[in-house]
Amino acid sequence: MFRDDEKARTPGWTDGEKNGGINVEDRYEKRLQQLEEQVREARESDAWVEALYTGRQAGSLGEPAETILHAADALPSIRTVAYQGKEGSYSARAAGLLFPGLPSKGWADVQGACRAVVEGEAQVVVLPLDNSTAGTVNEVYDRMLEFRLHIIRSISISIRHSLLGVPGTRMEEIREIHSHPQALAQCAGYIRRQGWKGVPAENTAFAAEMVALRRDPEVAAVGSSEAAAIFGLEVIQEGISDQDCNQTRFVALTRQACILPGASRVSLAFMLPHESGSLLKALSVFSDRGLNLTKIQSRPLMDKPWEYCFYLDFQAQREDDGPGGEARRGLQALCHLARFTPELVFLGWYPEIT
Repeated sequence: MFRDDEKARTPGWTDGEKNGGINVEDRYEKRLQQLEEQVREARESDAWVEALYTGRQAGSLGEPAETILHAADALPSIRTVAYQGKEGSYSARAAGLLFPGLPSKGWADVQGACRAVVEGEAQVVVLPLDNSTAGTVNEVYDRMLEFRLHIIRSISISIRHSLLGVPGTRMEEIREIHSHPQALAQCAGYIRRQGWKGVPAENTAFAAEMVALRRDPEVAAVGSSEAAAIFGLEVIQEGISDQDCNQTRFVALTRQACILPGASRVSLAFMLPHESGSLLKALSVFSDRGLNLTKIQSRPLMDKPWEYCFYLDFQAQREDDGPGGEARRGLQALCHLARFTPELVFLGWYPEIT
């Protein structure tokens, strides 16, 4: 420890009301207590997971452990794949890549597509979750939580936007560009340089269909070359995204949690106590176990001003389940996190299709 004369010369060290009454010894003591509590929680969580793997676990830590324990290990019987949009949309393309050969059907909006799964009209829904240029599609997270859906697969596809118009349209005639807000954001610089007005639509394919129906050379759409062929439009210009490497990650969602062979990515949503150090403690759960985070973001809670919900993804190979493997460390991290978060939702543990 410091000698008394060293304490007096140490910045921030005080025994009374100097420097706001902060006492470094008290602060260190509090931090030591916090670390000891974290170690105890970590040991208990790790012991629980080890007991689970060896068949000695009789009790339960609640969610998300229960969801993971009861998750299916094979795809459900799928008769219809839902997606938001219509034929010619990027979501329709992703649905075909994730579930080749299976019937698919488009819905007008994200909520309707999710509700179709809940009500049994479809068994899985494919939706865009992240874009490398414009970021997260927040509504998809909202609907996942609202309908308690789980991610079972994901795929990232390159998005090459084109400028679509009625045949014979000249660039100088265009005044308005219609498309999904994400597509408009991904081409924002291009649209701005042309001096055009961006008009949001429910989906890129819906925008293309609207342009085809209006037959107005002053109105164009941002969409795919497939949409142009389907709706009889002309590709005026290809590759109009602001970034050459423009990718969107699509996820497949079901009601029943399903952890398929090859699962390597875990997605969570959680809230934290509104107190100092809570985010650091949450992140330490993963870093202390050598788990690599692939995403973290926060969003405001609508009914609690200045409080946030966190979305986090990390890597954990499901098949690496030996002692010290990623699968065990991932489960240990989840059990540890569940001990001090007011709410923790397991969104999925799934393979990423390449």
